Amino acid sequence: MVAEWLTQWFGTDPVVNGLVGGLVIASLNLLGASLVFVWRDPSERAMDGALGFAAGVMLAAAFTSLVIPGIEIYSNGNPLPTLLGVALGALALDRSDVLVPHAHYVVSGRRREDAARPREDLPVNDERLAGVVLFVLAITLHNVPEGLAVGVGFGSGDLGTAVPLMLAIGIQNVPEGLAVSVAAINAGLDRRFYAVV
Repeated sequence: MVAEWLTQWFGTDPVVNGLVGGLVIASLNLLGASLVFVWRDPSERAMDGALGFAAGVMLAAAFTSLVIPGIEIYSNGNPLPTLLGVALGALALDRSDVLVPHAHYVVSGRRREDAARPREDLPVNDERLAGVVLFVLAITLHNVPEGLAVGVGFGSGDLGTAVPLMLAIGIQNVPEGLAVSVAAINAGLDRRFYAVV
């Protein structure tokens, strides 16, 4: 249905469709960031649930729209090149954990010993703000392969694979956008507008 709508409105040019796909995932990220206006103080449990949901959506999208077609179409049934790519990607993510702050602290703004204290009493310091900057940088770097995946999906001309991938990435961008906004607010950025930006 979405593929038909996309073709009807924007034609079959893969570049135009890729641009529209990129705008869709960026818009859903903005929607998630804008949720901070109505959901002022999401609990840590709610954020964990939302980010867990996002991880599940991305895992399903990776297998159904990337790994399986990679084995069937691009590797001529040989799983080795695709599995090697997945293993190298997993290794790169594992190593990047050293450079990226733990999202638990950055998103919630609380350590275990601070959990009972009201949020207003928590200290705001440069270390937490630097953590937010690293967290936003990590999310930005995470969005580069997402955009590439959507672009390659649409560039292949196979809307049957590209559209579900775009929708899955867009859906997982909603809680991700909220997490970045909450992290910015927890670091002491008082204006919710700046958190959305």
